[in-house]
Amino acid sequence: MTSETARAFASGSWIEQYGPRESMDYDVVIVGGGPAGLSAAIRLKQRAAEQGVEPGVCGTRRRTSYG
Repeated sequence: MTSETARAFASGSWIEQYGPRESMDYDVVIVGGGPAGLSAAIRLKQRAAEQGVEPGVCGTRRRTSYG
C-alpha cells in the first residue's frame, strides 16, 4: 500500500470514491482449486446433503481456472 493510498483510506475519501467493501459469508473456504481442493468441496457438499444441511462453500485459487 502506498503512502498516498494509506492517507486516502485513513481520511475516509477511499469509501467516498470506491464505496464500501463487499463481503460474502461462507461456512467453509477451501484454499486451492486443484484436484484435492475440488474433491474436498464436492465431498463436503455430498456429506452435508446426506445430513440435510446446505453449507456455503467457497474455493479460492491463484490462477484463473480450476482443476
